[in-house]
Amino acid sequence: MFSPQLKIYEENTMEVFVKLLNTLVTKILLKDFTMWLFFLLLFYLFMPEALSQFFIARTPANFPTWLSLNDIAILLFSLLSLLVWRSLVAFLKSKLNNEWASKSKAHKQLSALSSLEWSVLMTVALNREVPNNDPRVVLAVEKLLDKKLISLSWVSGVYELNPAIRAAVLERTERNLP
Repeated sequence: MFSPQLKIYEENTMEVFVKLLNTLVTKILLKDFTMWLFFLLLFYLFMPEALSQFFIARTPANFPTWLSLNDIAILLFSLLSLLVWRSLVAFLKSKLNNEWASKSKAHKQLSALSSLEWSVLMTVALNREVPNNDPRVVLAVEKLLDKKLISLSWVSGVYELNPAIRAAVLERTERNLP
């Protein structure tokens, strides 16, 4: 009577266990443990001799012969290096993800532009003055300003392209020039 329910429970338990094992292997063993072994090897090979001798001389007599303060210092230095490495990688990943997200958002906005908005973008890309006498152009400029694809320079009073889309706009401008 309870057999089908227990079977589902066992399958779910195995699935959760496999996911946990997969996470442990891929996230911890292959990334963090490998980097820790790298830092450990680095400190064992390149620890200054004077510092090694200093730690060996300060090792208490009741420590085992196979463990000295030098070994403990190498372990601590490698763990601290791993912590710094993880923080640095997390910071760089967040910066890159934010940059890529802003670029992809801007490129999605480019695909939805009208031909008049594209002509305004190309005019801005060529560092030419945007004509303000046509109300359609003024409306297109306001739309581009709202989408943050262009911005008004406070110093020179001209419009500037968003750096995230500069390459795409310049490429399309070069294709359309005679």
